[in-house]
Amino acid sequence: MGKERSDESADNPPRHGRKKFQFIQRGKAALNAKIKKVLRPRSPTLPPDAPGPEAPGGLPLRGEEAHEALLAGEQYGVVSERIEAHEAPVMLKAINYTAQGYKLVDIINTENLPQWFHEQKNDYQPKEHSESQLVKLTWFGHPGDSPHNIRARKFVVRWASIASPEAQEMAVSKNRPVWRWLYVCAGVHDRVPPDSGLDSVASQATTHQPSNEHSDAGIGSDAASEAIEDDENSEDSDDGTARKRWNKCSSEVRLQVEITADNLAVVKIWQKGEHEDVDQSRLWLLMFSRFLRLQIMDRARRFGARATAIQRDLVGQFLLPSSSGGSVQLPEHRIPTQKQVRVMVSTSKHRTRLARNPFRATWLMVKRNSRDMYYYNPHDFEAPDHKSKFTVAITDNFSLDSTILNTAAPNGTLFMDSTHRLHNENRAATTVLCTANEGKHVMPVGAYLISANIQASTIKDWFVETIRKIEACAQEVAADKSRIHHRDPAATDRLYARCQRIAANGKFDFTNINIDKSRSEYNGILGITNYYIRLCQFHVIFAILRFDFDNGDQGLGFTIPVTMKAQILILFRALQRCRSMEQWEDAKRTFHAGLARSKRVPQPNTKKAKNAGKPVLQVVQEYFDQNWFVEPWIKLFTDIGMPPGQSRDDTWNTNNWAETAFKQFNAVFLDNKHNKRIDQLASIILNHHLPYFCFFPTPDRGPSKAFLQLNHDANKLWETEMVTPSAVPDTFMVRRVEYVLLSRLCRAY
Repeated sequence: MGKERSDESADNPPRHGRKKFQFIQRGKAALNAKIKKVLRPRSPTLPPDAPGPEAPGGLPLRGEEAHEALLAGEQYGVVSERIEAHEAPVMLKAINYTAQGYKLVDIINTENLPQWFHEQKNDYQPKEHSESQLVKLTWFGHPGDSPHNIRARKFVVRWASIASPEAQEMAVSKNRPVWRWLYVCAGVHDRVPPDSGLDSVASQATTHQPSNEHSDAGIGSDAASEAIEDDENSEDSDDGTARKRWNKCSSEVRLQVEITADNLAVVKIWQKGEHEDVDQSRLWLLMFSRFLRLQIMDRARRFGARATAIQRDLVGQFLLPSSSGGSVQLPEHRIPTQKQVRVMVSTSKHRTRLARNPFRATWLMVKRNSRDMYYYNPHDFEAPDHKSKFTVAITDNFSLDSTILNTAAPNGTLFMDSTHRLHNENRAATTVLCTANEGKHVMPVGAYLISANIQASTIKDWFVETIRKIEACAQEVAADKSRIHHRDPAATDRLYARCQRIAANGKFDFTNINIDKSRSEYNGILGITNYYIRLCQFHVIFAILRFDFDNGDQGLGFTIPVTMKAQILILFRALQRCRSMEQWEDAKRTFHAGLARSKRVPQPNTKKAKNAGKPVLQVVQEYFDQNWFVEPWIKLFTDIGMPPGQSRDDTWNTNNWAETAFKQFNAVFLDNKHNKRIDQLASIILNHHLPYFCFFPTPDRGPSKAFLQLNHDANKLWETEMVTPSAVPDTFMVRRVEYVLLSRLCRAY
């Protein structure tokens, strides 16, 4: 496939020997070639109405959407927007570069910046950057430890939502800068390589870790370049003074990379000073491609990755001209050596790094997403794992809105559940808080908690922080309705009205909360609210079948037949119908009497049961007396305190919605595979799971409750012959007047 013989004609007689082949790309390779052709280096800017690739439904994308779709499909990675911790100015001040000795060296598209740096025969280090509030940057490709590096990742610039048309027009008319980077020459052209060559430089630099926050020379960077870039103390200038970090170049060459409002698709590169290119014999001193470095980091973090497999991927996806669809290749001095790849892979697999990096990565995520990640407590490496206080909670605006919308009376229920299954290698628990709509479908998860334990104090503090975020979200929506996104007009109006009530009352109110039979969850919730707590009926039955104890033990020490367990469940479900504490003692005596009348089972023959020296009936009765017929469980598994007409058999008394949320997360976002790292789990929740519901809400797959009731009433009318057909077509005779309205409704439906 992919190879065809070239056409032969009279003008082109066949040559002797093997005939010439012409390589024709097909399938995915042909599609990639077209994409690369559109986005080839130094390509002109796409016009606003330029056609793009077709969407899955056959609708072609145009303009900015097409541009971003092409960049996103170019390589594996994530699309992210930078959120700055400091306050950025509305507009940047214009700089007269000509007056300051700068000259314009190039004007290129923003996505071509990595290729531009690849082609330079000098290295440049980032020093400063400035940005305006009027625009936002969307980055493409794997972020690694350099998520905002213009030498490694492609990006596009778009107007921010806060930029009004008047502000945009003013910025364009005055040609104001909206983003600016300052780069300085690393001085590689001035360095004299050591006699021992690259290996000695690399071996000396493998343990160096720069502390500058903006530097991207982190783990696994070019060892030779690191030695050159960061050897600050040993480098002396001609006059005997030590060169500083940013003055390693003898000519002090600087680059200003600037984007102006008149054209957000291009960058202007200004250079101050002149320097010579690195000599051909010393090109190995330059850093290898920052883009390839991030690709290596992406593959090295995967479980079981080998250096040879990574090198194979680099060749197949980035180094061969046929893979990119064009003739542009990376310069040889920008391609990593085998040793550099091996060093990066071995460093990423170091035991200390495997233990500490996930927690540090989580800390960085919290730092950069302070609005959506909260209740963070770092892991203490000095303390034993069972004493760890590590916690991190995750949510987003859409999830908070859904929690507010679906917790209104009369069925506004919160569902809480915890699990370890598939989520963490180190057994850190994952707790979910979700809701269900009137159609009894699970709604977007309100909040997640990843914690080293699920003790009452942990649940309490997390629940308090979550309630505060919900109330703050309600205040913001009540003040500005335009904050509501991804909802239809009816849902928007209901959400806005509920947020106004919460803002007026100053408190988030909901009907009840559903939990499993867990004392930690119960005590944690009871410490902050008096809302009605429901016990999951499914877990109640399951706990009885397994004879779970409150202290964590399981089993009575002997086997009870299934027939006997069925009799116990029948008696227990009858006991649950008790509706007041005045009836409780009589109901309990009836339950114990029923146990005594049940078919006896053989006496226990295990060592544990024999040592207890108790008959089977006494053991079973003591189990219920000590683990069920005590506070606080009595009012939680019986109908005591339930509204009239409701019982524990209703669907709202199960925690199936939380179980559904976990099942969907495991199947869709984890592929039912074990997650190995806490930071990866947090990233999947924040960047994939929670945003999923914004665009793909849970559909109502089954008929609504109103439709089922209407269908039941219609069948009742027909089967009882209250409505009969008449001689006139499409006309029916109603025997009872009170059914006239209902029959009309049935016909209209």
